[in-house]
Amino acid sequence: MKNQLVIGVIIVFFAVFPFQNVKASSEFDTILQLVSAGNYEESVKHLHGWFTHIEAADQEALLMSFENVIADLSSEELSSEDKLVNVWSFIAAAEYETSNSTDYLRFMTAQLDRLWLLDKGTGSKLTEMKQIYEAMTPALQLVLAENDLKTMRALAEPVSSQLFIGTDKIPVFEQWIQKQSVGADVVTVSIVTGSVVIISLTYASWRKYVGEKRRKRIRNHND
Repeated sequence: MKNQLVIGVIIVFFAVFPFQNVKASSEFDTILQLVSAGNYEESVKHLHGWFTHIEAADQEALLMSFENVIADLSSEELSSEDKLVNVWSFIAAAEYETSNSTDYLRFMTAQLDRLWLLDKGTGSKLTEMKQIYEAMTPALQLVLAENDLKTMRALAEPVSSQLFIGTDKIPVFEQWIQKQSVGADVVTVSIVTGSVVIISLTYASWRKYVGEKRRKRIRNHND
């Protein structure tokens, strides 16, 4: 029940605020609104329509993520909240890949910063922060693959400096999570040019990480 309440809090941000604060593709907004309303069949149609009209190189880069999000929307095992977060995660990556824009990713970064400030080091917002950080990872992987330092700097700007020990140190985000939740399987982060957060996982290991989380969630649901 506690986990459901936590996820519900996250969904308030992903389902309500985005359409007022994010200036991005109207097609993406339509897809998110359909998913928020539980209209998964129609959202899949819109995703397919969008995917077939992007460039071949972008299709190749996004193919695995696209297939995964379609499978997520068709799954009876995932909750509506999980589906919405997964679609938001895909759209953040798709937006960067196809238009070099980061409006959806910036929104998640702002929410991460807001939660950090609310948490005040207590760990009370840990689950929400991890959920949002995980959703950001595919898009951050694309930014890293392009060695897009300008975008990485811009994304790091809203994040509270308290997330880091110093400009020449490894960021403490992973260490802080592990301290709050002993043994937690979290994403490893590293730092470049000051307090710029980048992902140190390979794409293959990220997919393995997501797959393990999904299988665990399904097992828990079946139990």
